[in-house]
Amino acid sequence: MAQLVEALPGLAKDVEDVLDSNHSIVDQDFRNQFEKLYRGPLQKSDSKSKNIVIVIDALDECDSQTEISDLLRLLSKPLYYKQNGRDTPVKYFLTGRHDGHSLSRLQRLHPDQIENCHNPDLEELTAETIGDDIKRFLKFRLQEVPALWDGDKDPWANAKNVDTLGQLVTKACPLFEFAATACRLIEDDNLLGDAKSRLYDILATKCNGDLDHLYWTVLNTRLRSSDDKIAPRRQKMVEEQFRRVIGSVMSLADPVSVSCLAHLLGETKAMVVNELRHFKSVLDVPSNDDRVIKIFHESFRDFFHGSAQGEFGLDERKTHEHLALRCRELLCGKDGKKDALRENFCELESPGAYRREIPEKVLCESISPEVQYACRFWVHHLKNSDDKIKDNDAWYQLLHKHFLHWLEALGLLGRISESVQFVKELQTLVESNAGTQIEAFLKDAERFICKFCPIVNEAPLQLYISGLTFAPTESIIRRTFDTHRPMWITRLPEVGAHWSPCLQTLPFSVYDNACLVSSSEGLLAVGHEDGDIEMWDPIAGIRLKFFDPSSGSEPLSEISSLALSQTGKLACATETSIIVWDITQDNHLNSLTLNRDEGKVISMAFRNGQHLLFATIEGKIASWDIGNGPPRHLEICCNLYKPILSNDGRWIAGFDELGVTLIATEAKPGCPPKKLTLDAGRKTSIMRFSPGGQYLAIAYVFHEHQNLGNVEVWDTVSTQRLQSLDTGLVWSLAVSADNRRLATAKKEIVIWDWENGSRLQVFDPGDEIIDSLAFSPKGSWLASSDEVNGVQIWDVAASYYGTPGTPGTHRSCIKSIAMSMDGERLISGSLSRYELWEKSGSICFPQPLHGGESWYERREGLYEPIVAISANGEVVAMNCESGVEIQNLKSGICLPLLPRNWTRLYSMTLSANGERLLLGLKSGPRVGGCGLVWSTSKGKRLKEIDIPLRRWVDVGAAMSLDGQKVALVFDSTVHVENLCTNQLLKRKLLRVTQAAFSEDGQRVAALSQTCDGGIWEVETGVCLRRFRNEDPNGVLCLDIKLIDVDFAVAGDLPEQLPLMDCLIDGGYVSHDCEWLMKGTNRVLRLPRDSWPTCTAVSKAHIAVGLVSGHAFVVGMAWDNIPGDCKAVDVSQDSDEDSEEDSDEESDEDSEGDSDEESDEDSDENSDQESDEDSDENSDEESDEESDEDSEEI
Repeated sequence: MAQLVEALPGLAKDVEDVLDSNHSIVDQDFRNQFEKLYRGPLQKSDSKSKNIVIVIDALDECDSQTEISDLLRLLSKPLYYKQNGRDTPVKYFLTGRHDGHSLSRLQRLHPDQIENCHNPDLEELTAETIGDDIKRFLKFRLQEVPALWDGDKDPWANAKNVDTLGQLVTKACPLFEFAATACRLIEDDNLLGDAKSRLYDILATKCNGDLDHLYWTVLNTRLRSSDDKIAPRRQKMVEEQFRRVIGSVMSLADPVSVSCLAHLLGETKAMVVNELRHFKSVLDVPSNDDRVIKIFHESFRDFFHGSAQGEFGLDERKTHEHLALRCRELLCGKDGKKDALRENFCELESPGAYRREIPEKVLCESISPEVQYACRFWVHHLKNSDDKIKDNDAWYQLLHKHFLHWLEALGLLGRISESVQFVKELQTLVESNAGTQIEAFLKDAERFICKFCPIVNEAPLQLYISGLTFAPTESIIRRTFDTHRPMWITRLPEVGAHWSPCLQTLPFSVYDNACLVSSSEGLLAVGHEDGDIEMWDPIAGIRLKFFDPSSGSEPLSEISSLALSQTGKLACATETSIIVWDITQDNHLNSLTLNRDEGKVISMAFRNGQHLLFATIEGKIASWDIGNGPPRHLEICCNLYKPILSNDGRWIAGFDELGVTLIATEAKPGCPPKKLTLDAGRKTSIMRFSPGGQYLAIAYVFHEHQNLGNVEVWDTVSTQRLQSLDTGLVWSLAVSADNRRLATAKKEIVIWDWENGSRLQVFDPGDEIIDSLAFSPKGSWLASSDEVNGVQIWDVAASYYGTPGTPGTHRSCIKSIAMSMDGERLISGSLSRYELWEKSGSICFPQPLHGGESWYERREGLYEPIVAISANGEVVAMNCESGVEIQNLKSGICLPLLPRNWTRLYSMTLSANGERLLLGLKSGPRVGGCGLVWSTSKGKRLKEIDIPLRRWVDVGAAMSLDGQKVALVFDSTVHVENLCTNQLLKRKLLRVTQAAFSEDGQRVAALSQTCDGGIWEVETGVCLRRFRNEDPNGVLCLDIKLIDVDFAVAGDLPEQLPLMDCLIDGGYVSHDCEWLMKGTNRVLRLPRDSWPTCTAVSKAHIAVGLVSGHAFVVGMAWDNIPGDCKAVDVSQDSDEDSEEDSDEESDEDSEGDSDEESDEDSDENSDQESDEDSDENSDEESDEESDEDSEEI
């Protein structure tokens, strides 16, 4: 980069801006560096005279073939810069040793992108030609070196100098790196002797074109002084410093700066600088700490760890051992510095602070470079030292004391995903006969990281809060570090005792059928119903890439098939098109528009990397060269229904009138394709090939309603049936890459050793049909997808898991939940049953519904399992088929049933003592709704409040604690009534969602979906306060089913009251279901498998119902939680509010009744003239209404 800026000074400002805005870019992936530091500035440049040609030498010296491929892909993307106002392409000149991989990658580029992929003349260059080029280079570099040549002016006029130069050329040929290193050695004034003596030392080497002999000269210059008087003790110290400093530089896992190296080694910077200055011919030693020490050529590292080992007493293992020891000392703070591992490195005030919100400067000041290095690479050095970990040794003590601190540091550095591999490597280092405790610790640590890695990656401090709260009670990590959990969590949720076999749950949308496929690198591609595709690190739970097939056009339909190639190509099929990406480069390669008449694409496979085979549901098979041309139809699959392709495209299997048919796609020219019928006459549900295509698994259906069926495994070559498994009905199949395990699923997932016919593991995700299964390449995990639980990752490598033991017997998602005021009792309802919970988490009684889930389905969703509980926790109400069942828990008596005579029940609430029940419901099939007040003890109706409903909308209900006042919210209206005096208060608020009374019942508050709201005096109708949420983050955008907000109404309310001050100082669940909140302060991050479907809030307690059918309660001492709850600015003028209120109050008595009558008449007529299909138009009209804070109806 420095060379580019030096050649094009105009780029300096743009490069500087990138570095200033993103200090960590030097540690980021080189593809990101390439885009931001290289492509971005060049695209902005305007060169008036220069043609830009970038020379990239030694392409073959990239660390891996993957890096070569990635670099060539980046370079193949067209890049233009401005030259005299015209777009001019940047050109590249690549050099490197002959390498088949590089050559094949270059040959795949389009002919327009490359001028000369491989020039055979370059390989046939004569030694004379190479020698001439090296001679020119040496003359250019060495002619100005002081005191090197004889003579005063032109050194090449002296025959002796020319002869000496010729000898140097002979020594260097045919390696330019020899010439470059020799020049740096000769030019270095920091070394002993003069330039001429160093030149003659080089000439004294025995072999020509041998870098090792040159490197011997470099080392001897430092270690074999010609001064015979040097003391042996001094010589020993020189050699020790060399081994300590240069040996460490050669063994570092990542380059560091000079200062960082000094701290890492525990040496003074002066000593390190002094040692490095002797090796500037082979090391790029920066003059400041903004850059890191680098090796000029990797051949020096090879020499250092090879030929030089024995001569100078070098021991790479001991070097790693010393570096590992120094890393441990740094992490444990033995240098007496603040840099030791500790909780809350950056001294963050909020427990929910996001990593992305932490300034780069704060991060660098809090975690020094040497501690950053130690956190990332102590495991690497320990592994290469061949040392072992034992119980109670120093490494055990480090983990036992600082494991969470270490994870926090990795989380702050954005490296938490690497910790999974770190812990796995540590498990391989445990001493077999002396590491029982540390082995158990590390196994538990691996599961802890998998569970909470996504949370730590986002908010590192949640490691101590969410991690220690939701880890299983018998987790070693939880028990070891439980004292780190904050004391303001006063009640812990009921969780299982042991880890579940579910390693990870990826974020999902409910009722999303996902399509899954795993890559050879162990990543997981997930295709969603909305057409989006995501690439995940499934173990860390971190999304790596996102692909949008629509590319700005019309949204695409559901993805029907995915395919991944070994070369990093991803293909997705929808109803209208097939799109192909290069996922390593995030580059769209090509698209193919499909003919809908040919049916939906249901299977795809790459063949030879460049050709994509795809099959439609109607049996059409086509081959498409994704580089160019339309698809070519293959007439090899006639009359097959739902054909599938093997991963390599060699086999097709499908259904026809004879049963299952297997076809080989690769046939010799002139010969018909191989076609064999495997079985006939039986109904099948699904088929899957093994990854290599050797086997075909077929699921047969015997009797669908009785769940009878089996799976048979066939050999595709011999067409012999190898095994038959009694699996029951199966809807999803997957075969592991080693062909040994078979996964089958309907509602539960079973892992089989299919050769022996035995079950290995059974996983129970819930009561939903599994849509898709995918094994990892190594078979260590299995991904599953269903509509409710989303994408889950299962551990198929572990042999045993204890019973998770999470309380709850719901088989399906909890739809409704309610909690008593003191949080002691909780009632939850799902589609199959109701359950009552005590504080301990035990179930008092399960109350099954009449007809359960089947009744729900018959009524087409008109029924919801709604629950209510009185504030004193003594009375509960449950919606059921016959009406509302009410039970007195104190006496155990079932109170009179409230019979069903309504179309739909939306909400219900009980008074504090449970004597009165308020229902918000729809009373007729088309129009009309009401609020029904019911006496629970007497079993009679006390009052019906008719309300106009212009469309099918929810009716919310609230009741004062004494049961004397009720509030109904519906259709942008807040309707409040005093049941004793029949006094009416009606207020209009756009899209109102909920209301709440003060504890004394004198005030009522209402809140809309956009968090606009107000507080009114019930008796007078005076609006005490209106507020508008202007928080751009929308943390209070409410979902009535997820958030319950209580309003503070006691005392005199000051003017200009911020919105957050209008709320009781309690908690709620954020609108995205991910956080427990206090004001705008994020407090507790919920794991993905604990995201709520419904919640209930009672000041110090929050109850959460889950998709899994479980429920839990968290208790919080809200006043003790650290962090600043930022108030939302309120710009509305309170004086104007008061004047508007006065106008409304004066007109209310005279106009309220007439307005109400006219509204009801018009609403009824409107409803009669329109049907339910007009809901969308009504919504649009409502959106266009005035959004005044309050207006009288």
